[in-house]
Amino acid sequence: MVFGIGLKGKKALLIIAVAVVLVIGGGLAAVFSVLRFQKDVRDDLPSEFSEMEPDVKLSDRNGVERNSFDLLSEMKSDKDLSSILKDWALNDTGNSVMYDDDVLNILLMGIDATGGNSDVIMLASVNQKTKKIYLSSIMRDSYTYIRTPNGEGFGKINSAYGNGGADCLVQTVENDFKIRVDYYVSVNFDTFAAVVDQIGGVEVPVMEYEANAMGNLGTFGDSVRLNGEQALMFCRIRYSDSDGDVSRTRRQRQFITALIRRCGEIDASQTVEVVKTLLKYVKTDCPATRILSYATKALVGKWYTYEVIPITVPTPDFRMDYMGYAWVWIVDYPPLAQYLQDTVYGSSNILLSRDRVSAIDVMRYKSTGEARP
Repeated sequence: MVFGIGLKGKKALLIIAVAVVLVIGGGLAAVFSVLRFQKDVRDDLPSEFSEMEPDVKLSDRNGVERNSFDLLSEMKSDKDLSSILKDWALNDTGNSVMYDDDVLNILLMGIDATGGNSDVIMLASVNQKTKKIYLSSIMRDSYTYIRTPNGEGFGKINSAYGNGGADCLVQTVENDFKIRVDYYVSVNFDTFAAVVDQIGGVEVPVMEYEANAMGNLGTFGDSVRLNGEQALMFCRIRYSDSDGDVSRTRRQRQFITALIRRCGEIDASQTVEVVKTLLKYVKTDCPATRILSYATKALVGKWYTYEVIPITVPTPDFRMDYMGYAWVWIVDYPPLAQYLQDTVYGSSNILLSRDRVSAIDVMRYKSTGEARP
């Protein structure tokens, strides 16, 4: 599906750019492309935003040569679940996490109001070669190995943020999927309620059971207009789906898609207020001057015309639901990482063991009592 919206003039393009980067990073890169042209907003910013640094490559965070990384062989293991997860997470030659000059990976973290666990984890990958934006929703109940500043353990991936902050979640995602995260953007998703109200609501498809779960919504159908509070409720429905987080991540992507379309319809004066709202709540490790450079790339490269590819991670082939101390997804990370690399980059550096025993195999044998081969 391609989101190309036929609006006229530079201001219209800036509006779309804001919407696009709501997808690829919580509202930052394109926000600052707006700031370059909106003096009433720009005057309120610190001085470091006044100068834009020279053009940079998409993925040159560490100033090293890109597109040069080692092959990563899966370690054959028939151990217990914890050992398999830890062995894979720490399986790194020092230069085996994939990256590319033409791909920008931003990890979007939607944090609940208490600042605890990450309510939304989404890897947005902008590929200038394929002219596609891959939106990989990582299901929060995925069971994984987590290393924090205070130790290590195992749990749902959404707990990485609560236990070790944004850097811990970035490291966990890189360990599991062997894809370099260039920057993260953390946003309190309550913010989007205010943004949605400012732009007059968004229209999304709402099923009858979802409308019931939202209480007083009162209507359902292929296109239902939601205000800010309702949109937030829609994104956070949790206990009404038989497939757990699968439908929840679907709703989040539907909301973002609707937000893109709606932002493409608002006029330039509304854009300024949307920007001001976002600036209050967004946190990132991307330097201000680099944000400006990426924003310029987004406009010149017409990222707003890129096809948006939604992905749910883990995919059905690489997950198994399991009820242990809590309900979780058991994930077969090595082939899943290989699949995600292939999707985002068009190739993979992961070599799978021929006679591999996966985390799913181990837990299936444990659940059924079958003897392992």
